[in-house]
Amino acid sequence: MGIYTKLENHVKRRPAELVKMKKDGAKIVGYIPEGYFPEELAYAAGAIPVALGKGGSYEMVAESLRYITRFTCTWCRTQIAYKMTGDIWYDLPELILIPTTDCNVKSIGDMFSYWSDTETMYYGVPHNKLPDAIDYYQESLKRVKAKLEKFTGNQITDEKLKAEINKQNTIRSLLKNISELRKAENPPITGFEFMKLQHYSMQADPDFLIECLNEIYAELKTMTVEKSDKIRLYLTGSTLAFGDYGLYEIVDQVGAVIVCEDFAGGVRNILNNVEYNSGDLYADLTDAYFTKRREGAWFRPSAHRVDYLIDDIKNYNCDGVIWYEMLYRESYDMQGFYFDKIIQEKTGVPMVKIETDYDASEKGNIKTRVETLCEIVIGGRQ
Repeated sequence: MGIYTKLENHVKRRPAELVKMKKDGAKIVGYIPEGYFPEELAYAAGAIPVALGKGGSYEMVAESLRYITRFTCTWCRTQIAYKMTGDIWYDLPELILIPTTDCNVKSIGDMFSYWSDTETMYYGVPHNKLPDAIDYYQESLKRVKAKLEKFTGNQITDEKLKAEINKQNTIRSLLKNISELRKAENPPITGFEFMKLQHYSMQADPDFLIECLNEIYAELKTMTVEKSDKIRLYLTGSTLAFGDYGLYEIVDQVGAVIVCEDFAGGVRNILNNVEYNSGDLYADLTDAYFTKRREGAWFRPSAHRVDYLIDDIKNYNCDGVIWYEMLYRESYDMQGFYFDKIIQEKTGVPMVKIETDYDASEKGNIKTRVETLCEIVIGGRQ
């Protein structure tokens, strides 16, 4: 797929382009991709948002021990190590926005503040969706707005914000349309290819991204795929980092395919466009980015997330589930324990739970567990 390679090459060149733009006066804002930061706000302020979500490297896990206790989520620790070792994506921002989702994510901001000179700002993400909590999140967005205006010296007008919302709605819609092609008996795009599109969408220039996604969607819609009886897997868990693709390689090696995924961090929320229903753009952003957003395992109550996952498993006709969580992400560890029993009761689909510290020595064990899951599925077909 030539256009896919074109997008990939664009993202590889993007850091160098941003360095030049920064020297020419561009303001760059970093954010943690937990799904609660509207990129529209940064673009409307004339800034360029970049997602800080790399992972998959045990070298960075080991490096993180210089700065924070081991008993913190693996992905969160690696964010700190990438920043401290001068990774180009983490060096670009002069302001980094941190959502207060749980203590693990908050620790990223704490360590950035303590160990570096980069300015950080926390913004509130409540743990329930009661009316007061919704109001609180909306006020958090207004605080972010004020911070971005001060940071850039530009006013975020409703006109500018609406234009950026429309652009991001286009990106979300295209990614959602591409994802839903995987409901087909023979998906025209692999889980690995789609996940990289998700990650590219938080790094690429938006206009170039839209151009590429349109071409990719048009090509995929007309693609003829050879009939396959591959096992269809659902992938979910805490965080899927940019570069953490080893599990996809293993799934491919055992002859299965990931047809749907849901993660609290590291993926874009593509399910909810911003709709103009209230007459207040910040209320509309709140509705899409908080009220309608799928909750993480740390949310209370967390039963809604379980319902969403069950629906996905059924809608994408999944044969098995891989629960992929970071070491020391306790809320997901607890939810994964009982989720296995729930999906057995409601769908009869088997699940395997995998916990990772990005250690290369895990690969053999992970492959064995995925193979076992597939053998269970095959056994159930006979």
